[in-house]
Amino acid sequence: MSSYQDILNLGLDSNLAIGKQYKIVCPACNRKILSICNTGTHIKALCHSTRCIHNKGYSIPLKLGSLSSTQLQEISKKQRQESGSGWYLPSDTTSNIPHKFIEYLKRYEVDKLIDKYQLAYTPYQDRLILPCTDGGYLGRSLEDQPKWLTFTDNDHFISVFNPKLNTNKLCIVEDPISAIKVGEVTRCIALLSTTITNNLFYKLAKLPNPTTVYIWLDGDIAGYKGIAKLSSRLSQLSNLKIKLVSEQDKDPKDCSYFKINNNLNG
Repeated sequence: MSSYQDILNLGLDSNLAIGKQYKIVCPACNRKILSICNTGTHIKALCHSTRCIHNKGYSIPLKLGSLSSTQLQEISKKQRQESGSGWYLPSDTTSNIPHKFIEYLKRYEVDKLIDKYQLAYTPYQDRLILPCTDGGYLGRSLEDQPKWLTFTDNDHFISVFNPKLNTNKLCIVEDPISAIKVGEVTRCIALLSTTITNNLFYKLAKLPNPTTVYIWLDGDIAGYKGIAKLSSRLSQLSNLKIKLVSEQDKDPKDCSYFKINNNLNG
């Protein structure tokens, strides 16, 4: 399976298992990150490369036959031109957030921050949309992988929350929901992983001296390993005062606001 047409043919021939996700080589960016799924009535496709023309996603009714990859690229090109920017939100983005996402946010006590962060929703991708201060957006899924997608034309994208708060203090966490919550106490950066990019490293090197940086990753094995590696690397920067925070078996977002404030200001 090496082309979009191959997948459409498999779906039309009912050889593609209904409900199962597959990844093939995307015909537009030539990377094996095009997710396709046969829903039983449609073939859905989405490229996970943020700069690919297929990043918007498509749903093709089985009964209507197939669209060629050239046709799909022309449709997406037109949509991109109409958007007037190098990146865009899905056209179906709405402020009407489904109950399941509201409950997800309530679980971490951040549902009251929906208006503050202008959270939104895209029905087609079934993702919660989260704007970031550096000109990009994040999309969170509760079922699909990857959990987070980025919508930006910035190769050095960094998700920062409350950047003007406590200018001599910064907290680094893994996920954006943790960053939103911790961001109520101090400015916060979400890595979207347990490692730091070179771009972020160089930005931290330019922070005022001294700046206190709290490293607070998830309370699991991966998080502990990430804390060790991250603290070792950031210790190379003389302008930073590194402090480590961890809660066993808990992400930062699992902690109460009182606990977060105590960990960072206690």
